[in-house]
Amino acid sequence: MNIVSFGGGTNSTAMIIGMYQHKIPIDLILFADTGGEQPHTYAFIETFNRWLVERGLPEITIVQYYNKYGDRLTLEQECINSGTLPSTAYGFKRCSLKHKIGTQDKY
Repeated sequence: MNIVSFGGGTNSTAMIIGMYQHKIPIDLILFADTGGEQPHTYAFIETFNRWLVERGLPEITIVQYYNKYGDRLTLEQECINSGTLPSTAYGFKRCSLKHKIGTQDKY
């Protein structure tokens, strides 16, 4: 099974197009929504989904982080709740692990 992590940018878009052109099957496309993406990223997902469907590829599945109580928790909400900046401000990638990689692994 080929699962693609789609970030909404140039690299992951080009990878999917390249896989399509080279007839590499794609079974699932995941987008980990931190809740803080730019509006144009969300708009592009809709546009790219149309392109995918027209070619018989799966639509992008959006995954989100939920806390242990089942509540949706965005990266921004987590920073406000904890009174901190995103970990990338300190050179770490904890937000990527929790809000992106972790949510995709759970799916």
